[in-house]
Amino acid sequence: MWKRELSFRRRRVGDRSKRTSIYHSTGLLGRCCLVGAFLSIVSSVSVAQDNSAVGQWSPVMTWPYKAIHAHLLPTGNVLFWPKADQAQLWNPATNSITAAATAGANIFCSGHSFLPDGRLLVGGGHVVNYVGLPNAYIYDPLANAWTRLPDMNNGRWYPTNTTLPNGDVLVIAGQVDTTQGMNPEPQVWQSATGNWRDLSSAQLILPYYPFMYVAPNGKVFMAGPNSATRYLDVSSTGAWTTVANNLYGNRHWASSAMYDDGKIIVMGGATCGFYSTCTTLPTATAEIINLNTAQPTWTYTGSMALGRRLHNATLLADGKVLVTGGTQGTEGPNTNSTNPAYAAELWDPATGTWSTMASQAVFRGYHSVALLLPDGRVLSVRLGRPRQKSIRLRTCFGDRARLFRQHRISSTMVTHFLSLLRMQTTLRM
Repeated sequence: MWKRELSFRRRRVGDRSKRTSIYHSTGLLGRCCLVGAFLSIVSSVSVAQDNSAVGQWSPVMTWPYKAIHAHLLPTGNVLFWPKADQAQLWNPATNSITAAATAGANIFCSGHSFLPDGRLLVGGGHVVNYVGLPNAYIYDPLANAWTRLPDMNNGRWYPTNTTLPNGDVLVIAGQVDTTQGMNPEPQVWQSATGNWRDLSSAQLILPYYPFMYVAPNGKVFMAGPNSATRYLDVSSTGAWTTVANNLYGNRHWASSAMYDDGKIIVMGGATCGFYSTCTTLPTATAEIINLNTAQPTWTYTGSMALGRRLHNATLLADGKVLVTGGTQGTEGPNTNSTNPAYAAELWDPATGTWSTMASQAVFRGYHSVALLLPDGRVLSVRLGRPRQKSIRLRTCFGDRARLFRQHRISSTMVTHFLSLLRMQTTLRM
């Protein structure tokens, strides 16, 4: 595996025994200047305290291509691509972007997950709206090269990839076209034999990008967006079993995260269909389930301050979950929100409560990405309408040194986080 060393720069602290006196005249002007100076000092201290508690976003950056899908590679670069076969590599250390190799097809609206060796498997893609590609590819970040795999059983537009414990990859759902609808048959890419295995006994119509997680029992758990949640046994020809219904109902355009081994949170969303006319405001509620129990059930945890959908949930290294972006309104996904959820929110599993964090300057909704970087910053990008602008979170808890002091990130915590990444494969757009 790849080894990354984290270093921290010591900050020099000035001699605080030396104070500068403020001299002022006895007139009104002098007193006003003194009061103004005092308020300025208080204001600057207040801002610094706020940044240490709620974080700070960097200024908006403009990238040459829209970042609709993004992955942190073992090389430290971020691979991203727009609504076209134009993959790019962003180097967070130098803030530079270079062209990556092209896949050979439009892999917009595809599913993706990492293989154990760090390569990325991408399944499906875009022909036109609601029509998916059957193509599948593997991207090698060390060679900067794509390899085409045998086609899947049919097209998939908005599928989900899940890497299994043995290194194989489950691909599920995704729309074939407007006539056949959703692809009901899951498939498993078998790395050892280099072919697809159809789960013909597990055919089920599922919505776009279902939330899929490897459970402690070895099965794959579907945590949403449907109200009915299930296990999928991927052995042989596959089989579904019902686990439990959530409490809220269908959570379309919601997000989710596995924050600990077998423990999952889903938050936000709305009961309206994905692209249907909606009059129901998104919910602020969140639910958790523990798959380590004999009979897992959903329970409510604390609610967010804002109801939202089309947001992202990012698992941080300390096990907390950061929610960014989304809309508080009922407009369609392809429309800019008139009521954006600018403020980020942080969920603490130890208390079940949310904290309101720094607000972004621009709307992050449909086709947005939030990605944790190795230094603790969170990259936030979105396909803009009509113009793309990408921004990144300078750090959601202030500067890098303060981030690691506040959350006491240790090598044990990083190892635990990496193990969670191997289990967590839900893909959001």
